[in-house]
Amino acid sequence: MPNKKSRSQMAEMDLEETIRRVVRESLQDKSIFNSLANIIKDTVAGALVAEMKATLDKNTEVLMEMKTALKEKDKKIADLESRLLEKNDDLEQYQRRQCLRIFGVEETREEDTDKLVIDVAAKIGVDLQIRDIDRCHRVGRMLEGNSRPRAIIVKFVSYRQRSEVFKNKRKLKGLPITIREDLTRHRHKLLQECITRYGVTNVWTIDGAIIVKRGDTKFRVTREADLQ
Repeated sequence: MPNKKSRSQMAEMDLEETIRRVVRESLQDKSIFNSLANIIKDTVAGALVAEMKATLDKNTEVLMEMKTALKEKDKKIADLESRLLEKNDDLEQYQRRQCLRIFGVEETREEDTDKLVIDVAAKIGVDLQIRDIDRCHRVGRMLEGNSRPRAIIVKFVSYRQRSEVFKNKRKLKGLPITIREDLTRHRHKLLQECITRYGVTNVWTIDGAIIVKRGDTKFRVTREADLQ
């Protein structure tokens, strides 16, 4: 048995030596060396490329998830901003609930706007007293050479008096004077849009809400979404 084991070990040593010799001789051949180098390079490069591709795919997936999350957050922020603007517009319009704007009243330099408003109220059968007016004034600056009178904005002491004047404004028909609600800039823009779409005879306002008549139906407009 010892001699047989020794022969086996010797055979393994001979095989190892043969392999070393073949490798040394092969490496001395430049073409074989280059081939082996290319094989190793391609193998390593392939592994690196595969690893880089896997990493890139994973990062791309993460970026897409982040992009989707950002879009959702942007939409939520836009929705919140829109609701905030709507709430702010509602509040601003509520603060104007006791105001009206009167157009077409002749303008002079030494005028008393309180008296002018009382005179307009008298034309439509409303008994308005100076105590019923909180304050009133012309809107904007007087421009030289401009013959068109500026509007008068008037804030009434009570909503009841304001409603009484506004309710009877139809009695001004035939006169160059008109009475309109004091709308926010946003709602005034909506009013103009509604008039353009549906015609001035089919659009009016009630307590800051724009009412549109379309055929046999009526609907309220206070924001862009109502026009869709």
